[in-house]
Amino acid sequence: MRAQKSNFVAYSSLERISPVSRTANILDLIKKNKEEKKRDEINKIYAYLAFLGIALFFAIIIYL
Repeated sequence: MRAQKSNFVAYSSLERISPVSRTANILDLIKKNKEEKKRDEINKIYAYLAFLGIALFFAIIIYL
């Protein structure tokens, strides 16, 4: 085996963390939270419609 250099890049993300924390913008957090709730509601609706479609599909197959 040949000698290889150590991979110091693996821990480079630790250097990017600043010791001083930034203030969070509350309005942005609230806006993102509302968008996430909206996406969750839309996903629930699509899941419900998909379930109804599959159930209807299997009901038609069983009926025939």
